[in-house]
Amino acid sequence: FRIGRKSRNFLILLILFIASLIQILQLLSLVLSLERDRFFTIANNSLGTNSSDLFEPSDASLRTVSKEKELPMAGLDGSSSIGLISTGIAPEFIRNRNETLLPVDRLVHKAFWGMGHRLLRTATIWHMAKALNITQVKFQWRTCTNDLSHWSEDEKSGPTIFSYLFGDDVFAVTVPRPFGSSLPPQPRRGLDIMVRNDVRGYIGGQTFKNHRLPLLSKVYRHENSPFLEKMASDAEFYRLLWDRFVHKEEVTEFERRNRFEEHFVVGVHLRLGNGELTHFNESGRGVHNEIEFVANITDLLHHFIGKVQADYPRRFDENKTPLIFLATDTPRLVPDIMKSTESFGVPTIVLPQIRAKDNEGVTYEALRGKGGDCLDGWRAMFSDAFLLARSDVVVAARVSTFTQSLPLSAVLEKSETALGPRFCEVSDTATSMTCMEDAAAWLFRDSGRGMITYSTEGGPVEPVVHNVAVLLPDVELAEEFSVLINHLNERSFIHQQKKEETFTYTYGQQRVSQKYRSKQKKTKVISWNLTFS
Repeated sequence: FRIGRKSRNFLILLILFIASLIQILQLLSLVLSLERDRFFTIANNSLGTNSSDLFEPSDASLRTVSKEKELPMAGLDGSSSIGLISTGIAPEFIRNRNETLLPVDRLVHKAFWGMGHRLLRTATIWHMAKALNITQVKFQWRTCTNDLSHWSEDEKSGPTIFSYLFGDDVFAVTVPRPFGSSLPPQPRRGLDIMVRNDVRGYIGGQTFKNHRLPLLSKVYRHENSPFLEKMASDAEFYRLLWDRFVHKEEVTEFERRNRFEEHFVVGVHLRLGNGELTHFNESGRGVHNEIEFVANITDLLHHFIGKVQADYPRRFDENKTPLIFLATDTPRLVPDIMKSTESFGVPTIVLPQIRAKDNEGVTYEALRGKGGDCLDGWRAMFSDAFLLARSDVVVAARVSTFTQSLPLSAVLEKSETALGPRFCEVSDTATSMTCMEDAAAWLFRDSGRGMITYSTEGGPVEPVVHNVAVLLPDVELAEEFSVLINHLNERSFIHQQKKEETFTYTYGQQRVSQKYRSKQKKTKVISWNLTFS
């Protein structure tokens, strides 16, 4: 049909107006969708707090959409920063893009044995959760009742160890970073993934050495290598523990009272077993003569402090004087060490705490099942660990998972602030020790970069290398990991039919992984098997 020129022009303008309006509405819908997704992603992390600059501020910070307030928070290095402290509760459900309430997946880790052993695996679960885009982790460290069958859900048996220390045993997981991922956490169906002790797909660093597992040099020596990335993730988790530590005031008050800021603090961890026999001695961590060992290590500390004062004067800015903080499981040695270090003008301090009686073994075993004393023992162990972490340098007098967990991560994260030794490992005779400046130097020990050996014997000595207890991603993807991924995908389909159900899946059927245990046992190997093809 025919229409006039004015009508035709009006019709064209009307069509253009309608098309523009449609585009505006589409754009507005997209913005609202993105904002809604962002809101619920933040809401899912409502348990968290902003990570303080314990080691360094990181993007591990957690935020909440409600009940936030700006408060000053002390970092593990003693400094202050402004962070968001949240009193929010981690939600059990999260909305998807279709506004459907879905239960949140979570990893549930059951930890066993001593503090260092637990911490290394707990930090590894944090790494695994990020790799899987799991938004919550529940930590089961049991209670301090004598009935070891009780797990943390049994409130009648008393407060759980983990919640006593950190306020809650459920942590919300931040935006994942492993494997270069930058995607936000993806809610699934409310699946509980149970992990008992060992985390399949991760093994102790010493296992790589002992079994000569091949590592491609250009991949594993890179600054973003799987190993160094895992250690950075561990440090991220330990920062979060410091933020959540309920008894933080005990640590900071001890620092203030002893004026840490006016001293170059040498944190010494002396793990001699306190009469522990079986596993401790079988693993080669005992000493033949305690008196001789203590005399040697105090002489070594005297020599070390003098060398650091001479070689790294910047570490003693503002006329800082040396101070030794001692953490030990063998209290009978404390008076002798104090007297010995005072003879060369360096005081030694210890944190007053409940301890196991002489020759009764380690704290967690000696106080297990003793209610309040047991909880106080765990609090003291973590206070010691945090004080070591806040020292200028940590000296591991013997091989210990205690020092290779939180304290190691903390002092090596400080390596960019000043040159010089950060983490030191002492020889079996306590006449020499090798110190490292950063994580790469500690892990790979090659060409002398970032490491120096101190000795009271005179002349050249071999570098000291302790067994690597830190857990690292295996060179092979765990079979259980692939099975878990398939299970997650299957449950995603099932949940469409039964949204109200929560599923439980056990990851690894045994507490201790048998991989590499069935192979022929080899003697300790110092170097890595780095390859170039």
